[in-house]
Amino acid sequence: MIGLVAAGIGVTVVASSLGGVRPNEVAYRRPSDPPMISEAALVWKEDKRLPLLQDLCRIAREAIPQDESGDQLQ
Repeated sequence: MIGLVAAGIGVTVVASSLGGVRPNEVAYRRPSDPPMISEAALVWKEDKRLPLLQDLCRIAREAIPQDESGDQLQ
């Protein structure tokens, strides 16, 4: 999508982590109001429940804030 923007054929919404991609060809602007929220998920093969997976899930639960309804990473 950034390629289309650089070619002058559109606009797109990207993750802030892509802010360094083609910095001389496109302009990045952060929306100011309302703040944007993106959903994320952890995915793994059911038969590969490695010990580190439980640590990763715990860290993600601690790092991800709850929304107004109290929903959080399950």
